Amino acid sequence: MIRKVTPIIHGGGGTELDLQRFAEVSNPYISTLDDDLDVSGAINSNIINIDSNASFGNYPDYQYDGTDHYIDDFTLYDMDGNNVSDKVVTITRWQDSDGYNKSEITNAGTYTLIVELNLVGEGELYVDDEPYSSPITRTLSITRVTIRIIPINKSKASGAADPALTYTYEGNVPGEIPGFSGFLTRAPGESPGNYAITRGTLSIEDGTGGFLAENYSAIYETGTFTITPAPPAGGNTPGWYKYSQIPVMVSG
Repeated sequence: MIRKVTPIIHGGGGTELDLQRFAEVSNPYISTLDDDLDVSGAINSNIINIDSNASFGNYPDYQYDGTDHYIDDFTLYDMDGNNVSDKVVTITRWQDSDGYNKSEITNAGTYTLIVELNLVGEGELYVDDEPYSSPITRTLSITRVTIRIIPINKSKASGAADPALTYTYEGNVPGEIPGFSGFLTRAPGESPGNYAITRGTLSIEDGTGGFLAENYSAIYETGTFTITPAPPAGGNTPGWYKYSQIPVMVSG
């Protein structure tokens, strides 16, 4: 806490005026010292004590949503809850984890808010009851959003060629369209049964509409590839019979 001092002002005629009560009323940040303080001029009452939590808060983690979270306009409050924004000038900048200044806070990553304070006019500046000596910092993190890659189930008859393996996706920020490289694959085999469709070499890439792969964590789900028994020779299928029609000559 800020120490208090008891100022003793030497008035005219050699008399001393104890200003303990006056000092505490007019400036609560002046208090008692062991020795008398000889004040030969006006008492400086321009002492600003910033409440950093009330003024700058603590930022939660955000999930990427395509929104710019850049902030540079703050309302400053002192420890008594008074708005002192007109008494202190702020100089604000944001930096990424590599120390580069950023003009927007949108993409996934960790960012540091750095705020320098400058008192308007003469006086003393404190932050959280301590003399101001270095910029105030806060950290903001934007986490990746999950995008799911979902194979579309496929099937074929045994012995036939495999159809193309395709997929869909969900979880992307509206308007952002992912790019892809690589292909899905399926477990090997040609006997009738079910086979897993898996990621293979498929990966997300930067796309269109502002889609950046760095803002997403991809989950590649598993699909099912079904092989059915081949039809009997001649094209008959189980449970069906093929009839031939023989023309009959009718004479009158």
